[in-house]
Amino acid sequence: MKNKDINKNTIFELLNYAEIDNSYNEDFQLDKLTYKRIEKKMKKKLYAKRRKLKYFVSAMMFMCLVIATVNNTAFANGISVPIFEKLKILRSGNYVDLDKYTQNVYSYADDQGVRFAVNKVISDDNTIMLSYIVIGDKNKEEAKGIVSANFRINGEDIEQNQISSGGSDEILWQGVFELKAENGNFLDSFELNVDVVSIGDLKGSWKLNLMIDKKQASKDTKEYNINKDMDIGEDKINIKKIITSPLSTDIEITDTLDGKYRYFIFDDKGNIIKYTGLSSYSNSEVSYEKFKYCSLINKETKELTFLPYEEVNEVGDPLTYDISRLPLEIPQGNSGKIVINRLEWNKDNLNIYCTVDGEVPLIQAENMYLLDNQNRKVFGESVGSDEANQHDFMMNFKGVNKNIQYKICMRKIEDMYKLHENYKFTIDLK
Repeated sequence: MKNKDINKNTIFELLNYAEIDNSYNEDFQLDKLTYKRIEKKMKKKLYAKRRKLKYFVSAMMFMCLVIATVNNTAFANGISVPIFEKLKILRSGNYVDLDKYTQNVYSYADDQGVRFAVNKVISDDNTIMLSYIVIGDKNKEEAKGIVSANFRINGEDIEQNQISSGGSDEILWQGVFELKAENGNFLDSFELNVDVVSIGDLKGSWKLNLMIDKKQASKDTKEYNINKDMDIGEDKINIKKIITSPLSTDIEITDTLDGKYRYFIFDDKGNIIKYTGLSSYSNSEVSYEKFKYCSLINKETKELTFLPYEEVNEVGDPLTYDISRLPLEIPQGNSGKIVINRLEWNKDNLNIYCTVDGEVPLIQAENMYLLDNQNRKVFGESVGSDEANQHDFMMNFKGVNKNIQYKICMRKIEDMYKLHENYKFTIDLK
C-alpha cells in the first residue's frame, strides 16, 4: 500500500465522532454492533471527503482504539437526526429551548441483534419526552416499526404517546415517547424504568433504567394561583390555577356544565398558544378540568386572553381547490383567509407555503389536506417559519407524486368551531 499524505484536519474531523473519557480504564473492548457502526460511519466520512483514502479506515480504527475510549453518546448524537426537532412538527407552535433543558443520557440495551437506545430526555413537572433510536443491520426488516414499551416510576405505569418514523442506514427506526404523570408531579430527580417488549414485528426484551433530572425545568416553572370566577353564558367557571413550564402551559378550571367549552388562548402579543390535551373528572355538581397547551412563546408574558368555543358536532363537506394556478386565495368566512403562495417539490415530498390572515392562524393552517385523483386523503405536517411569526407556514406532505394532480381541501373555521367572541376574557399572570 502506498503512503498517503493525510491532512490532519481530516483526522480531527473523524475523531469528532469519539469522546475521550480519561477516567475510564483504557483496556476495553467494543461490542461488535458498535464496532460495525463506527467502521461504517468512518467509511462514509472518508469516501465523502476523499475517495483516495479507502485504505485509511483500518488505520483510523486502530488509532481510535489506541488513543481513547469510545463514548457511545458521541455516535448516537452524530448519526441520529435531531429527533426532538420533530416535536416542533408534532406540536407546531411549541417553542421549547431544547438545548437548555435536554439531558443527554445515551443508555441502550441489545437483544436479537438489535439495539434500542435512548439518547435524549427532557422533563418538567408532569411530562417526560425521550428520544430513541433503533440500530441494527439494515436488512433486519422486522425491526422497522412502532416500538412497544412499558414505562414505570416507583412501580407505577406511566401514560404514553409516541411519534416515530423510519431511519436510514444503520438506524432502523427513531422516535419520541411522551410520558404523562396522571396524578401529582414528578420529583426533581427520579428513576424511569423502560421495558421494550417489541420493535416492529421483532419480539424481545430491551430494559433500561434511566435517571431523570428536571431541576432546571423546575427552577423555570411558574405557578399562578388565580381563583377567579367567570360567567360564560349559562356556565359559571373558576380559573383556579395556571402553571407555565419550559415544556407546557397547564390551566386548571372548574365549571358547572361538564366541560361544554374549550378555549383558544393568546399571549399579550396576540400569539395563539396551541391546545394539546385535556384531563378531567366530575361529580354531580362540578367538572374539574386541566387544559394543556404548548409552552409560552415569551416566558415574560403578563396576561393570557381566553376565547371560548364549542366544537361543531356535524361538520359539512370540505371545500376543494385546484392548486395549478398560484397564488390561490381561500376564504375563511369570518375568520379571514389563507393565501397559497408557492409549491416546492422534492422527490416524493411537497411543501406548500401559505400565509394565514385570521384570529387562529395556526389552527387554520393545520386544517389543510390534499386529495388525489382517487379521492384519497393525504395529511401533512405544519411548520411555522419562526416563533415571532404565526401567519406564514409551510405544510409538508410526504409520499406524494408529482405526476398526480392534487387538490387542496379545507374547511372554514366556523364549520368546525363555534367561537364565542362576546365571552372573551383576560387573566393576569401575577
